[in-house]
Amino acid sequence: MRYIAFFVLALLLAAPAAVSAQDSALADEDTRFLQEAAVSGIFEMQASQMALQSASQEQIKEFARQILIEHEAIDADLKRLASQHNVVLQVAMDGDRQGLLAELQQVTGADFDKKYTELVAVGEHEKAVALFTETAQQSERDDVKEFAASTVPVLQQHLDAARKLKGAAN
Repeated sequence: MRYIAFFVLALLLAAPAAVSAQDSALADEDTRFLQEAAVSGIFEMQASQMALQSASQEQIKEFARQILIEHEAIDADLKRLASQHNVVLQVAMDGDRQGLLAELQQVTGADFDKKYTELVAVGEHEKAVALFTETAQQSERDDVKEFAASTVPVLQQHLDAARKLKGAAN
């Protein structure tokens, strides 16, 4: 009888943990969002590190500094959110992004400025704004939706600044 009572007590204590673990599980779309957001952020930060050394225009270097600072904060929030949901973020870049980083390593000065502003500053931020906006509208998880929604204005500011830079770099 004592064992049965102990067993029932153990089940009762374990039940909230099981429900809590189930509640933290993310839909596949949200997991993909976290993964893609992580890769996009790492890519932008790596390209911006290159911009600090290879760009010819000071305003592009300043933009890259701002990207590094703000994306570090976004990355920290993203990692915290992923950890809460037991999502391991893979940061392996796809072939297109790896290829672009390789291209950026081969150019300097005005050529670098043009490629960085068009393909990274504008191109990657257009993708990021779309990704975060879609998640902010469609996620069923309040914490994921809130993270995406609160990040969209920052990414939009980056995109707006990048578009101005693109005009200056051409």
